[in-house]
Amino acid sequence: MVRINQIFIGCPWEVIRQKYEQVCTEIEEILPVQFIILGRDPSQDAEGLMDVIKQKLEQSESAVFDASGGNPNVSLEFGYCEALGKRRILTLFNHGKYIRRLSGRGDEQSIISDLAGKIRNPYKTTKGLKKILLAHIDRNGYVARFKIACAKERWGKRIQKLATKIIILSSKRSRVALQDLINDTTGFFPNKSPGEIYNIITKLKNHQLLETSRGPGGGVSIPELPNE
Repeated sequence: MVRINQIFIGCPWEVIRQKYEQVCTEIEEILPVQFIILGRDPSQDAEGLMDVIKQKLEQSESAVFDASGGNPNVSLEFGYCEALGKRRILTLFNHGKYIRRLSGRGDEQSIISDLAGKIRNPYKTTKGLKKILLAHIDRNGYVARFKIACAKERWGKRIQKLATKIIILSSKRSRVALQDLINDTTGFFPNKSPGEIYNIITKLKNHQLLETSRGPGGGVSIPELPNE
Protein backbone atom coordinates (compact mmCIF):
# COMPACT_ATOMS: atom_id res chain seq x y z
CA MET A 1 0.00 0.00 0.00
CA VAL A 2 1.08 3.58 -0.68
CA ARG A 3 1.27 5.97 2.28
CA ILE A 4 -0.09 9.12 0.68
CA ASN A 5 1.82 11.59 2.86
CA GLN A 6 5.18 9.80 2.68
CA ILE A 7 8.05 11.23 0.61
CA PHE A 8 11.27 9.32 0.02
CA ILE A 9 14.59 11.18 0.11
CA GLY A 10 17.59 9.72 -1.70
CA CYS A 11 20.76 11.70 -1.07
CA PRO A 12 24.51 11.33 -0.46
CA TRP A 13 25.34 10.53 3.16
CA GLU A 14 28.22 12.96 3.62
CA VAL A 15 27.55 16.74 3.76
CA ILE A 16 24.21 16.62 1.93
CA ARG A 17 22.20 14.41 4.31
CA GLN A 18 22.37 16.86 7.21
CA LYS A 19 20.89 19.59 5.01
CA TYR A 20 17.87 17.41 4.26
CA GLU A 21 17.47 16.40 7.90
CA GLN A 22 17.35 20.06 8.92
CA VAL A 23 14.93 21.15 6.21
CA CYS A 24 12.67 18.09 6.48
CA THR A 25 12.36 18.56 10.25
CA GLU A 26 11.33 22.19 9.68
CA ILE A 27 8.71 21.20 7.09
CA GLU A 28 7.27 18.42 9.26
CA GLU A 29 6.50 21.10 11.86
CA ILE A 30 4.11 22.90 9.49
CA LEU A 31 2.88 20.34 6.95
CA PRO A 32 1.63 16.75 7.45
CA VAL A 33 4.26 14.94 5.40
CA GLN A 34 6.63 12.22 6.55
CA PHE A 35 10.06 12.16 4.95
CA ILE A 36 11.98 8.90 4.72
CA ILE A 37 15.78 9.29 4.75
CA LEU A 38 17.51 5.93 4.94
CA GLY A 39 21.03 5.16 6.02
CA ARG A 40 23.01 1.99 6.23
CA ASP A 41 23.25 0.25 9.58
CA PRO A 42 26.83 -1.00 10.18
CA SER A 43 25.51 -4.55 10.56
CA GLN A 44 23.43 -4.38 7.36
CA ASP A 45 24.81 -5.54 4.03
CA ALA A 46 24.26 -3.59 0.81
CA GLU A 47 21.71 -6.09 -0.52
CA GLY A 48 19.65 -5.86 2.65
CA LEU A 49 19.69 -2.06 2.50
CA MET A 50 18.55 -2.08 -1.13
CA ASP A 51 15.59 -4.29 -0.23
CA VAL A 52 14.55 -1.76 2.41
CA ILE A 53 15.00 1.12 -0.04
CA LYS A 54 12.80 -0.61 -2.61
CA GLN A 55 10.11 -1.23 -0.01
CA LYS A 56 10.11 2.38 1.18
CA LEU A 57 10.04 3.68 -2.39
CA GLU A 58 7.08 1.45 -3.22
CA GLN A 59 5.25 2.75 -0.13
CA SER A 60 5.96 6.44 -0.85
CA GLU A 61 3.75 8.84 -2.74
CA SER A 62 6.75 10.50 -4.37
CA ALA A 63 10.51 10.93 -4.05
CA VAL A 64 13.30 13.48 -4.10
CA PHE A 65 16.78 12.50 -5.28
CA ASP A 66 19.89 14.61 -4.77
CA ALA A 67 22.49 14.01 -7.48
CA SER A 68 25.24 16.04 -5.79
CA GLY A 69 28.65 14.45 -6.08
CA GLY A 70 27.58 11.92 -8.71
CA ASN A 71 26.52 9.31 -6.15
CA PRO A 72 25.79 6.00 -8.00
CA ASN A 73 23.38 4.80 -5.29
CA VAL A 74 21.16 7.83 -5.88
CA SER A 75 21.18 7.08 -9.60
CA LEU A 76 20.13 3.48 -8.92
CA GLU A 77 17.31 4.58 -6.60
CA PHE A 78 16.13 7.17 -9.13
CA GLY A 79 15.97 4.51 -11.84
CA TYR A 80 13.90 2.20 -9.64
CA CYS A 81 11.53 5.03 -8.77
CA GLU A 82 11.21 5.92 -12.45
CA ALA A 83 10.34 2.30 -13.26
CA LEU A 84 7.61 2.43 -10.61
CA GLY A 85 6.16 5.52 -12.28
CA LYS A 86 6.37 7.55 -9.08
CA ARG A 87 6.32 11.33 -9.02
CA ARG A 88 9.92 12.44 -8.53
CA ILE A 89 12.34 15.35 -8.77
CA LEU A 90 16.11 15.66 -8.99
CA THR A 91 18.07 18.21 -6.95
CA LEU A 92 21.69 19.37 -7.02
CA PHE A 93 23.73 21.24 -4.40
CA ASN A 94 25.55 23.89 -6.42
CA HIS A 95 27.46 25.87 -3.83
CA GLY A 96 30.87 26.91 -5.17
CA LYS A 97 32.79 25.77 -2.10
CA TYR A 98 31.26 22.28 -2.33
CA ILE A 99 31.95 22.07 -6.05
CA ARG A 100 35.58 23.09 -5.61
CA ARG A 101 35.93 20.44 -2.91
CA LEU A 102 34.77 17.84 -5.43
CA SER A 103 36.60 18.97 -8.52
CA GLY A 104 39.04 21.69 -7.63
CA ARG A 105 37.20 24.04 -9.99
CA GLY A 106 34.49 26.64 -9.52
CA ASP A 107 32.25 25.65 -12.42
CA GLU A 108 29.06 23.59 -12.22
CA GLN A 109 29.66 20.11 -10.85
CA SER A 110 29.38 17.08 -13.08
CA ILE A 111 26.43 14.75 -12.73
CA ILE A 112 26.45 10.97 -13.12
CA SER A 113 25.86 10.02 -16.77
CA ASP A 114 22.62 8.09 -16.07
CA LEU A 115 21.01 11.32 -14.85
CA ALA A 116 22.67 13.75 -17.26
CA GLY A 117 19.56 14.28 -19.37
CA LYS A 118 17.17 14.76 -16.44
CA ILE A 119 15.79 18.11 -15.30
CA ARG A 120 17.39 19.08 -12.02
CA ASN A 121 16.66 21.70 -9.39
CA PRO A 122 19.87 23.42 -8.20
CA TYR A 123 20.21 25.02 -4.76
CA LYS A 124 23.03 26.74 -2.89
CA THR A 125 21.53 27.12 0.60
CA THR A 126 19.17 25.21 2.90
CA LYS A 127 16.68 28.01 2.26
CA GLY A 128 16.83 27.22 -1.45
CA LEU A 129 16.43 23.50 -0.75
CA LYS A 130 13.40 24.16 1.42
CA LYS A 131 11.80 26.18 -1.39
CA ILE A 132 12.29 23.26 -3.79
CA LEU A 133 10.83 20.72 -1.36
CA LEU A 134 7.82 22.91 -0.58
CA ALA A 135 7.09 23.29 -4.30
CA HIS A 136 7.24 19.51 -4.67
CA ILE A 137 4.97 19.00 -1.65
CA ASP A 138 2.41 21.44 -3.07
CA ARG A 139 1.57 18.79 -5.67
CA ASN A 140 0.78 16.18 -3.01
CA GLY A 141 -2.97 15.55 -2.89
CA TYR A 142 -2.99 14.80 0.83
CA VAL A 143 -1.31 18.13 1.66
CA ALA A 144 -3.78 19.93 -0.62
CA ARG A 145 -6.66 18.30 1.30
CA PHE A 146 -5.06 19.35 4.59
CA LYS A 147 -4.83 22.98 3.46
CA ILE A 148 -8.49 22.93 2.41
CA ALA A 149 -9.45 21.48 5.82
CA CYS A 150 -7.49 24.21 7.62
CA ALA A 151 -9.26 26.89 5.58
CA LYS A 152 -12.72 25.41 6.16
CA GLU A 153 -12.13 25.00 9.90
CA ARG A 154 -10.50 28.45 10.06
CA TRP A 155 -7.58 27.04 11.99
CA GLY A 156 -4.83 29.46 12.91
CA LYS A 157 -1.13 28.59 12.83
CA ARG A 158 -1.13 27.06 16.33
CA ILE A 159 -4.01 24.68 15.60
CA GLN A 160 -2.48 23.85 12.21
CA LYS A 161 0.73 22.86 13.99
CA LEU A 162 -1.28 20.73 16.41
CA ALA A 163 -3.14 19.02 13.56
CA THR A 164 0.15 18.49 11.72
CA LYS A 165 1.76 16.89 14.77
CA ILE A 166 -1.21 14.53 15.20
CA ILE A 167 -0.84 13.39 11.60
CA ILE A 168 2.95 13.01 11.85
CA LEU A 169 2.60 10.91 15.02
CA SER A 170 -0.02 8.80 13.26
CA SER A 171 2.41 8.28 10.37
CA LYS A 172 5.12 6.72 12.54
CA ARG A 173 3.26 3.39 12.67
CA SER A 174 0.72 1.66 10.45
CA ARG A 175 -1.85 2.11 13.23
CA VAL A 176 -1.70 3.76 16.65
CA ALA A 177 -4.12 3.37 19.57
CA LEU A 178 -6.30 6.45 20.01
CA GLN A 179 -5.34 6.99 23.65
CA ASP A 180 -1.64 6.57 22.84
CA LEU A 181 -1.97 9.19 20.10
CA ILE A 182 -3.66 11.63 22.48
CA ASN A 183 -1.00 11.02 25.14
CA ASP A 184 1.86 11.42 22.64
CA THR A 185 0.36 14.65 21.30
CA THR A 186 -0.10 16.04 24.81
CA GLY A 187 3.64 15.62 25.31
CA PHE A 188 4.23 18.19 22.56
CA PHE A 189 1.24 20.40 23.45
CA PRO A 190 0.88 20.26 27.26
CA ASN A 191 -1.46 23.27 27.21
CA LYS A 192 -4.06 21.29 25.22
CA SER A 193 -6.50 19.03 27.02
CA PRO A 194 -7.17 15.45 25.85
CA GLY A 195 -10.66 16.61 24.85
CA GLU A 196 -9.28 19.38 22.62
CA ILE A 197 -6.88 16.95 20.96
CA TYR A 198 -9.64 14.39 20.45
CA ASN A 199 -11.75 17.10 18.83
CA ILE A 200 -8.99 17.84 16.28
CA ILE A 201 -8.58 14.11 15.59
CA THR A 202 -12.33 13.89 14.89
CA LYS A 203 -12.19 16.82 12.49
CA LEU A 204 -9.19 15.34 10.68
CA LYS A 205 -11.20 12.14 10.29
CA ASN A 206 -14.17 14.10 8.93
CA HIS A 207 -11.90 15.62 6.29
CA GLN A 208 -10.61 12.11 5.40
CA LEU A 209 -7.11 12.93 6.65
CA LEU A 210 -7.24 10.19 9.29
CA GLU A 211 -8.99 6.85 9.58
CA THR A 212 -10.18 5.34 12.83
CA SER A 213 -11.34 1.83 13.69
CA ARG A 214 -12.58 0.08 16.82
CA GLY A 215 -12.06 -3.35 18.30
CA PRO A 216 -8.90 -5.50 18.54
CA GLY A 217 -6.14 -4.01 16.45
CA GLY A 218 -8.13 -0.82 16.02
CA GLY A 219 -6.82 2.70 16.26
CA VAL A 220 -5.88 5.70 14.16
CA SER A 221 -4.06 5.55 10.83
CA ILE A 222 -3.26 7.50 7.68
CA PRO A 223 -5.35 6.59 4.62
CA GLU A 224 -3.48 4.37 2.16
CA LEU A 225 -3.74 3.75 -1.55
CA PRO A 226 -3.23 0.46 -3.42
CA ASN A 227 0.12 0.12 -5.18
CA GLU A 228 -0.18 1.01 -8.85
